[in-house]
Amino acid sequence: YQRVPGVISTSVGYCGGIGDNPTYEQVSRGNTMHAEAVEIVYDEKVVSARTLIDLLWQIHDPTTLNRQGGDRGTQYRSHVWYTTDAQRAAFEASKAAYEATMSSFSGAIVTKLDSAADAPYWKAEDYHQQYLQKDGQDATKGSLKPIQCYGRRGPIKKMDKLGVTTSEYGTMKSY
Repeated sequence: YQRVPGVISTSVGYCGGIGDNPTYEQVSRGNTMHAEAVEIVYDEKVVSARTLIDLLWQIHDPTTLNRQGGDRGTQYRSHVWYTTDAQRAAFEASKAAYEATMSSFSGAIVTKLDSAADAPYWKAEDYHQQYLQKDGQDATKGSLKPIQCYGRRGPIKKMDKLGVTTSEYGTMKSY
């Protein structure tokens, strides 16, 4: 998300669990019920909530319950926390549009949607922030260079197929 024009900042952290200020070690054990999350601050005059949600469907698998790639557990669930009614509506419209394009073999979207007011966001430790730069990958705004995940062990995300466009909206938490 940090590459998307209109995104002002991103941070990774934890959301939707029990207990205050959890650590990576606590969350990774699955005991706190927090999800690993991304907080996105964006300029609604440049990029819309709908565009950001449309991108979400392209960069992860929204049909796997409590799993992303080889990572398993509730901390890897697909979950979006909205901060405005407009974001909630954008999510619902985007989800319906994406579901209409899915084949019957894809599985159902299991991504949950809840108000951020009910789920405090806790910023993760500094060593988790700004993954692309720390890994030597291109984090330039608008870059479409592929992203290699998980310390170059995981899948390559091809950004040129994502169709990021511009529009309107605010701040949301995702995953």
